[in-house]
This record gives sequence, structure tokens and C-alpha cells, in this order.
Amino acid sequence: MNGTQIDSWRLWKGPVLVWGALIALFAVNTALAYLHLGAFNTAFHLLLAAAMIALLVMFLMDLRHSSTLLRLFAGAGLFWSVFMFALTFADYATRHY
Repeated sequence: MNGTQIDSWRLWKGPVLVWGALIALFAVNTALAYLHLGAFNTAFHLLLAAAMIALLVMFLMDLRHSSTLLRLFAGAGLFWSVFMFALTFADYATRHY
């Protein structure tokens, strides 16, 4: 037996584990959608979404091994995305229908 199977598993182990974690978080998110949690419902869904984004950014986009400049630009993009969502939510919260 040569080392190609072991090397192949080592290559695919990280993405497969991240994919499994994303599927598990999606299943938890779907299960929480059917529970009545009151005011905590949105908070739990946003927390799960943040965990999914963190997995995607750190492992699949490989930012943990990237340069500082690339991390800085990724953080700036995240900052502006949060800023724009905050402005959108503030707009919806202040409207009277």
C-alpha cells in the first residue's frame, strides 16, 4: 500500500470536516426554526450564522494562513457589511406601517 490514500485523506480532511460542521449548524438552525424561543429566536439564528461565516472565512477561504494585509481587507469588508446591515435594520425598525 503506497502513501497516496493517506495523502489524499490528509488533503480532504479539513474541507470535509468543515463541510460536516456547516451541515450540522444548518440542521441546528433548521431545528431552531420550529421552536418558539420568543425574543431569543433571532439572536440564536444570528449566532449560528456568525459561526457558519467564521468557519467559511477561516478554513475554506484559508485566512488563517494568509498575510496580514489580506486579513485587514477581509476585516474591512466584514466591518462595512455589518455597518450596512445595521443601517438597513435601523431603517426597518423606525418605519411605521
